[in-house]
Amino acid sequence: MKKLIYKYPVVSSVVIVSLFLILSRLMGELWVFGNGAAALLAYEALHILLPFAFVLLFGDKRVYKKGNIMETLTAGGYMAISQILLFSMMFFFAFTDTETKWVKPIWIIYGIVMLFGIGFREESIFRGIVAENIAKKYAKSRKGMIFTAAVSGIIFGLIHMTNVFAGGDIASVTIQSVVAVGVGFYLTAVYLRGGSLWALVFMHTIADAASLFLPTFTENNGTAMDAINNITIMNLSPFFITTAIGLYLLRKEKCEEILAENKTTE
Repeated sequence: MKKLIYKYPVVSSVVIVSLFLILSRLMGELWVFGNGAAALLAYEALHILLPFAFVLLFGDKRVYKKGNIMETLTAGGYMAISQILLFSMMFFFAFTDTETKWVKPIWIIYGIVMLFGIGFREESIFRGIVAENIAKKYAKSRKGMIFTAAVSGIIFGLIHMTNVFAGGDIASVTIQSVVAVGVGFYLTAVYLRGGSLWALVFMHTIADAASLFLPTFTENNGTAMDAINNITIMNLSPFFITTAIGLYLLRKEKCEEILAENKTTE
């Protein structure tokens, strides 16, 4: 199977992601323990095991050990800093607003686990499997690295279109997906630069926490789907920013450094 994945990494990535989405959906449909906080907390904890199993089957478990966390965070400084600042602002305004109604503590714990679970699942699948498998075959030149980042970004963006089936407005979801293409391109560029999946999980979790803070931790600010349906064409700018930064991260001299480092570790 691993030889087939290496020979056709793009096609296999689409198949693997599709299988992951189907199994994730089945897990949700077959969950019979209710929608209470404790039951959903158990579900999210269990759901974290699925991407880990996929990495073992279709990837390389060493992705959880490789890379340098600080080097990866430095390469991903734009997202790390901007999203921490945004999260801090969201928390400050919600905390100082006397009308904010916070969810119960058990739901706060659930929200933290849920947000981490999203980051862990998506980074394990899209960087730990998709980007890693494509990179093994193609990331042997700057063009190959850009190709790896572009393909993994496109696949990452397309899966967000499934939000339409969860009640998302097609225009808003389309814009969200386009933005996700740029973000996916950027995150893969960061991964190629630093190699630490855990640093990306942290960045991804903080980014989701910033965008979903109000619907996750308060009761009077709508739902996550409301937040998605409020996306307009004015929210498209992150696509251009993240794509541009991703291309800068994969500039010629840095790609040459990555290739040289890869040769010394082979």
